[in-house]
Amino acid sequence: MSAYSFDHWQQYYLAEWPAWASRWLGYRATPPPKRPEYIIWLWSFIGAFCGISLIQAVFEQAQYFIDRGVPPIIASYGATAVLIYGAIDAPLAQPRALFGGHFIGGLTGVCITKLFHLLPTEQRFQDLVWLAGSLSCALSVVFMQMTATTHPPAGATALLAAVNPEIRDLGWYYLPVILLTSTLALVVAILVNNIQRRYPVFWFQPAVSIPAPVAPDLGGPETDSIQDDSERNATKVNSADHIKMKGEVRYLMSARLIVHNVLKTSASTNVMTSAAKPLVRLLCRPPSHPTYHCPFAYECHPVYATFAPLMSDPTNIPNYPGLARSAVVNPIREDY
Repeated sequence: MSAYSFDHWQQYYLAEWPAWASRWLGYRATPPPKRPEYIIWLWSFIGAFCGISLIQAVFEQAQYFIDRGVPPIIASYGATAVLIYGAIDAPLAQPRALFGGHFIGGLTGVCITKLFHLLPTEQRFQDLVWLAGSLSCALSVVFMQMTATTHPPAGATALLAAVNPEIRDLGWYYLPVILLTSTLALVVAILVNNIQRRYPVFWFQPAVSIPAPVAPDLGGPETDSIQDDSERNATKVNSADHIKMKGEVRYLMSARLIVHNVLKTSASTNVMTSAAKPLVRLLCRPPSHPTYHCPFAYECHPVYATFAPLMSDPTNIPNYPGLARSAVVNPIREDY
């Protein structure tokens, strides 16, 4: 997916919100601290209890749903509760999988059941209900894989549409019931899971990690005099999740870049390493910031960086010797 994905811009704009507001949509400027296991157990219990209770309260107390014979809860959401309250970091527990999986499962189950209801007699349908259930579950698995919405409990959502008489009677009305149930479950997950944890990890697509390049061993008399052990150990890159750079070039678009020294080795290669005194300090700010323009910035972390190689004869940034403008202002991206 392009760097301009929904998740990228969502993170970008949430960085401008107050921390007390953005946290409820899963945004954190820095990774949340690791919690003790008993804290995780406590919030998992509270989340599952509140989520299942809210769903049953809505469908049992609202006369609108009672009149239409809607069951108090779709049984497959018990398994969903395990994921979205107890395994909140899992890709299968994120909102895209929750909504997409259950809806695809329900839609598949209803469609298959409607087709089998075209059989000449009800008895014939009852004789083949096992086939309708099997097809519903199997096809929903494939459709979820095709749409990257795999959510294991949704297999039961598809199966119930075929084999459970109470749900079969709902027909197409089963689909809005599923959407409402998923919404209620997600609201509780967002409220409970973000008190001392973080949820969701992503909304539509997980971030793509880019491995940090290994700093080259320059060698030779020109570099040996300044590359001591502390310098070599300090050089590292923490690349932005949403940016892919061609070749060996890596640039952290969403963080504070601290360059301690720029070592010129040739016309086409600059290597930034750690030295005793910093020469350059750049703050990667959102586009609205008056001091620096970076269209991909949304959070700041201190890092060291290595560039190898850059463009031949790069244009240097004024007042920042050795720092190539081509690497900072106009990075080469693979996914325009």
